[in-house]
Amino acid sequence: MIIMSRMFEKYTDQNPPIQCFMPDSTWYKGSTAAFTPKGILWHDTGADNPWLKRYVQPADNDPKRDELLQLIGKNTYGNDWEHTEKQAGLNCWVGKLQNGQVTTLQAGPWTKRPWGCGSQRRNNVDYSLNDTHIQWEICQDAKTDKAYFADVYEESVQLSAYLCKKFNIDPNGTITYKGIKVPTIVCHWDSYNLGCGSGHGDIYDWTVMYDYLGISRKSVNINDPYNNAINLRIRSDITKAMKDPEPTHKDGWCKVDGKWYFYQNGQMLKSSWVTYKGDRYYMGADGAMVTGWQTIEKLDYYFYSGGAMAVDEWIDGWFLDMDGHKTGNKGSWKTDKTGKWWQAGSWYPKNRYVRIDEKEYQFNSKGYLIEK
Repeated sequence: MIIMSRMFEKYTDQNPPIQCFMPDSTWYKGSTAAFTPKGILWHDTGADNPWLKRYVQPADNDPKRDELLQLIGKNTYGNDWEHTEKQAGLNCWVGKLQNGQVTTLQAGPWTKRPWGCGSQRRNNVDYSLNDTHIQWEICQDAKTDKAYFADVYEESVQLSAYLCKKFNIDPNGTITYKGIKVPTIVCHWDSYNLGCGSGHGDIYDWTVMYDYLGISRKSVNINDPYNNAINLRIRSDITKAMKDPEPTHKDGWCKVDGKWYFYQNGQMLKSSWVTYKGDRYYMGADGAMVTGWQTIEKLDYYFYSGGAMAVDEWIDGWFLDMDGHKTGNKGSWKTDKTGKWWQAGSWYPKNRYVRIDEKEYQFNSKGYLIEK
């Protein structure tokens, strides 16, 4: 059995993001001007809540309300942006549906001017990339789950690629806005540095982003919206996503540059469990098979050098149960004049075989190791 994470399909006009327009929101009613999108601006919410239902809910009279609520989940607190007074609004949102799947919910027309990045006023003139850039919020978690960041990042890249194609936006280009050169792809903090937005830190405040992208945080100059390493990587990934799909890959294991990957239905599995010939493996956020100690959804596991998950075994003194979970039991070797034994608390094995650090040991009726 293979348990898969979401496969990121390319959006098209025939396969667009899910629509959940919020016509009663302050933004939807108040933003009356249409605009021609010339760029894309990413936000994150800055709150530990990855669920879309916190922010996005269908209108009370939406004919598809029940269907959408079943998909999104109901905000029982009534503090979503459709039902509260909020002087902000975005074209769409990226986060988790009720079943945990990461996707996009479009909250209003792409050509509806967002209230997202704020503005700066100089010489009685307001400067804001709300005038030029489609914007969305990524529902941020506690900034520590690399697998979740991988999902929302890939979703945002695919969404950006779709919108760049739809509105003929060059992801590596710039526009001129009120005399200012502005990259077509930016985030909220970039808009501030360009003098066209308020001083929020997103998306550079997302801790695991640097680890997932393989970029040293110290090497990123977030005050350079044109050339910092994060922006360059995002633009590069959007450019790749805009290209025609590559031929489907042969299903099964594939070794590339010394790392193992697993494909199903022509797609590389990421942040996914794979069961193969009775053993369990885990494919990391980048798709590569993991080894050694790993924390997955707050549980600790150990994977041998060949990738298989350890079960019913002691590794580095810790016991891994039949599900592979590290338990609170820690053991160690003990010796006395009679011999050697393995002990955890008051427990020690007797008349049985035990696996310890990838090797099997036999213990006699008194618990001593039977030397071979």
